[in-house]
Amino acid sequence: MAGSPESVTAAGNEAKRGLVETLDADRKDQSTRSETGRFTRGRNETQDLLQRLDGSRRFTEALLGQIHSGVIAADMTRRITFANRSAAETLGVDILACVGLDLLKAFGQCHALMTALDTLAEGDEARVDVALVTGAGEHLDLGVTLMR
Repeated sequence: MAGSPESVTAAGNEAKRGLVETLDADRKDQSTRSETGRFTRGRNETQDLLQRLDGSRRFTEALLGQIHSGVIAADMTRRITFANRSAAETLGVDILACVGLDLLKAFGQCHALMTALDTLAEGDEARVDVALVTGAGEHLDLGVTLMR
């Protein structure tokens, strides 16, 4: 038995609303899956880059650690972030104790070094002669190359 035209129309409208809601939900699910996929790929790429960067850092530190000349790296606050064995021995400190030291204090507040650091522009290089007295009282004349 057929229903009244109004009930058929109401049932049809209800079916349309249900279909539209289902399609909207499917689109949202698809969009969420797509964004999740992009996020996962981005996270994986970032982790990959960080692993490669860490590998490069470890290689560079190992290489610099074998150089006979002293090598020191410092951040923009003049805190030592890396020192190879030769640099630590020259400064008369333990290699692990070098990291975090103030660069100028490590070199005895050398005026020439301080001036060069203050005036060195990005991408420039300067050579400074430093008279250093080590912790053991040894007097050393060093040629220091600065790069920013």
